[in-house]
Amino acid sequence: MKKIKFFLIVFISLFFIPSVGTAESERNIYIGDLIELKITSQTITEDELREKFKEFDIVDIKNDGENYIITIRSFEPGEKLVKIGNKEIVIDIKSTLDEIENESIFEGSFEPKEGNKFNITRYAAFVFPSVFLASGIVLLVIFIKKKKAASLTSYQLFIKNVKGVSLNDTMYLVKLTESFKKYIEDVYSYSIRGKTSSEIIGEIKNIKEVNPILKNLEKWLYECDIFKFSGKTPSHEDKKRLLESLIDIVGKIEKTKEGVK
Repeated sequence: MKKIKFFLIVFISLFFIPSVGTAESERNIYIGDLIELKITSQTITEDELREKFKEFDIVDIKNDGENYIITIRSFEPGEKLVKIGNKEIVIDIKSTLDEIENESIFEGSFEPKEGNKFNITRYAAFVFPSVFLASGIVLLVIFIKKKKAASLTSYQLFIKNVKGVSLNDTMYLVKLTESFKKYIEDVYSYSIRGKTSSEIIGEIKNIKEVNPILKNLEKWLYECDIFKFSGKTPSHEDKKRLLESLIDIVGKIEKTKEGVK
């Protein structure tokens, strides 16, 4: 095979809104960050360039006559290798899925405020029985709910959970994904909590009942990732469409399970 000789100049610039002004956030490339590459070549074509970067979301490609300027991004974490001629470009995409820490601080004082004094024993006979009664009611409600949930099948519980999420919930897509993960864990005993979309697919791809809908599931997870990491807020119509798609995917898994039985 004839070797293609060319010169490659790569400049990487990150364009994103920094959340923390630290050196760590400046030198890492995160999910959804725009990456601009300037490639100088005498022989490579735009189609060949698109093929080289097919694992990325190609945002734009420009040709100024001498150089190609390609803007890409990725919604999948991990190290990606692109080989152009005898040059290798290694791009390490970092995950932004860290646990959300509650940093809220409630300020107060343990010093008693001055005011009118009262005798606490005057209210004890009323307060304590009320507290015990309220606690008993809460425990009874929790027990009834758990008993009802235990009587549901994994599929029925999944439907109940996903349909119970409000369209106004800012964590709507996250909760849909969590409900799907719980369904898979309950039915197949696969631990996929906290895993990325690509890791989920890798874990469950060998499940016989899941295999027929794997492509649809991968597409669904990818679309959710775009909304979750690009900062774009899904409309109510988008949420309804994604809900229906997920219910259809799980429904097909259920039908395949029945066929296997």
